Amino acid sequence: MTVPQPYRRFPRLMSWLEDDDVKAKYGIDTVYRMHANETPLGPSPRAIAAMAATAADLGTYPPMGDENVRAKLAEIWGQGLAADNFYLGCSGYEALELVTRAYLTPGDNVIVCPPTFGIYYKCAALEGATVTDVPLKADFTVDVDAVLAAVTERTRLLILCNPNNPTGNIALDQAGMDRLVAEMPDHVIILSDEVYYHFVENENYPNSVAYALAGKPVILIHSFSKSYCLPGLRLGYAIAPVEIADYVAGVQRGFHLNKLALVGAMAALEDQEHMKRNVAAAKSGRKWIAKQLEELGLDFVPSETNYLMVKLPKDPAVVSAELERQGILVRPQAGGPLDGYLRVSSTVPAGNEAFVSALARILEDAS
Repeated sequence: MTVPQPYRRFPRLMSWLEDDDVKAKYGIDTVYRMHANETPLGPSPRAIAAMAATAADLGTYPPMGDENVRAKLAEIWGQGLAADNFYLGCSGYEALELVTRAYLTPGDNVIVCPPTFGIYYKCAALEGATVTDVPLKADFTVDVDAVLAAVTERTRLLILCNPNNPTGNIALDQAGMDRLVAEMPDHVIILSDEVYYHFVENENYPNSVAYALAGKPVILIHSFSKSYCLPGLRLGYAIAPVEIADYVAGVQRGFHLNKLALVGAMAALEDQEHMKRNVAAAKSGRKWIAKQLEELGLDFVPSETNYLMVKLPKDPAVVSAELERQGILVRPQAGGPLDGYLRVSSTVPAGNEAFVSALARILEDAS
């Protein structure tokens, strides 16, 4: 059959193994999800209860607007931010994609600093934009000189991931961000993906909110998937100067957020203590894993997130497959500077212990 050909073709998204699939495949009872950077305590019980109470009302449309959630975000963030400095999206991914939809046209250019989160490339390609790679330095930090040198008249966006995924480190410190903001031409927006913001302890991490408040062309991407542990809800948000936030929000679809997301977000925001406990548990688990990896003589990238990228003496794909057979899901890395690395996120203590014990056995058997 002859069908119209698409302007640009993308592969269909494929599911990864779910917990029940892994249990059935290997005949096991327990699965530890250490591959998706989820947090160990789960969502706020208040958010779960609020969404359950809303379920009976799903026969009517959600509100067209999201002012109450944005106002709550402004209250929590403080620093002089207003509700109009925020816009929401169906995940941090969509909050970022709304920017590319709003600002890119075919032939425009986007700068990305790999190795980093791969969805940036698809967001640019969907709008017909080209991507210029400015690789991170050997220590996985941004090469500010190279980024500035790569800017052209067609460059519209610089997309940064900070802390970076999959490496986990701070890719750009305050001094580096200050320089980029000061020297970047006015026609370029700096889009800083900061979904792991709440895990950061390093005092040199940029206070990017200050740029937005100063009216600089800087957009910060955040998510309810990480610190609030609501990845299944698909909800994120961005912080930007009011003029930019208004413009980007204008390309949202009508009824772009469902009722459960709006209600769950508000309840989660009202339970800051649970969020803080979740973040603390995730960081504690990551630090414990790091200590065990050191005792095993393994190197890893210093992390400011809830995960670690560890260098293995054995093929990470082989190690990952063996861990999967034991019900421990991790993410092997590959390609260029990522060769030999495996990414693992912290989970409940029993899972962290199972990972370290299994990894030690696998590496010992390989020696």
